Amino acid sequence: MKAILLVPLLCLLGLSQGQTLEFTSAYTVEGNVTDSGFGYEVIISGNYVIIYDESFANDSGAIYVYQLNDGAALYSMKGSAENAEFGFRLAVSGNYLVIAQLSPSGDGNGTVFVYWLNNGTLVYDLFSAPSSYFGYSITASSTDNILVVGAPGDVALPSAGDVFVYFLNNGTFKYLVSGSGPGVELGSFVGVSGNYLVATGDINEAFVYNLTNGSPLYNITTGLSNLFLYGNYLILPDQNSFGGIGSIGVYDLTDGSLLYSHNGTTALQAYGHEVRTLGNYMVVKTQADFAVDDATFVYTLDTGSFLYQIPGFTPHVAVNGNYLFLSNAFDTVNGYDLSNGSLLGNVTGPNGSYFDSGLASSQNYLLVSDLSYLNYTGAVYAYDFSLNPITITSTTGDSNASSASELGWFF
Repeated sequence: MKAILLVPLLCLLGLSQGQTLEFTSAYTVEGNVTDSGFGYEVIISGNYVIIYDESFANDSGAIYVYQLNDGAALYSMKGSAENAEFGFRLAVSGNYLVIAQLSPSGDGNGTVFVYWLNNGTLVYDLFSAPSSYFGYSITASSTDNILVVGAPGDVALPSAGDVFVYFLNNGTFKYLVSGSGPGVELGSFVGVSGNYLVATGDINEAFVYNLTNGSPLYNITTGLSNLFLYGNYLILPDQNSFGGIGSIGVYDLTDGSLLYSHNGTTALQAYGHEVRTLGNYMVVKTQADFAVDDATFVYTLDTGSFLYQIPGFTPHVAVNGNYLFLSNAFDTVNGYDLSNGSLLGNVTGPNGSYFDSGLASSQNYLLVSDLSYLNYTGAVYAYDFSLNPITITSTTGDSNASSASELGWFF
């Protein structure tokens, strides 16, 4: 199990319009194996923190679960073999924790495990045809009692791909939708919101189905590098479009009509690398080849109206309540007013750390990952900013549909 360390106050201060965002160090959770990937991905759901260690035991993978309020270790789970990539994909909905193990021994024979989130008990597991990369994408909705698993097929061979839909509570098979032909690789990304299922492949198309029975509704032809769902908004980024400038298209999920689109501003900017949504805000981040071209853009979600831009190298982004958090230059995380982009404060990590390896925020907590901590053992630092209470904006749609910012993911 992980050690819980109380660490000194590292941080603060920034001032905007008479308001100061103050961070208090709450706790640190550490990895226990050098040269691992502890903190590579983090999800916050309710009072639970789920941490993925991608490189544990020669890439077998491991998952660790803690209490958010005090960092107490609850349980951990590990992959079954080297290169199994246990934890490659994660989804949380209600009291269900869904974990994909992508490829034991590199064979593409994926397995999806469903656990009770509160105690780590295995509920059931699922697997499909060999070399299908079953579990390459997953999403879950306890509200709809649905688990969706993508299996795009062997990346080295032309594959149509499949998307499997199950009842979440017991793993009973519900229906299957398949790609139309070789090379489609349907199931590369999946998401659900309301009564809609969205799946994409490798042919620059997004396919939308009736979630209840899998009947096709429409498809959208566009460049794709991911998909994000938020209520009735379908957001399709293509960070490689326009010669790497990047773009996003925002669509009405009910009928597939294009509401608006935005492009990046410079070559090789990879606009659309990350998208976060909260309330009526949409945050779009770049991943430019040159740090000088990196930036974060904020818009209104309903109309796409530009609000402001924050320039600078920002590897990761998190949104929570009235706050926008951006990592900056490896050792600092800045907190901004989400409504206008004004700087409110910052927190700085230890010298020489990769303090910006990832971000997550929920309730009154900010979590910052440092993959380089203690000879790359890895650590996640937790800060409490409850001295300046936030107002949590209500959200629509299932919190596990592909847009996971409501849960406090970071990558």
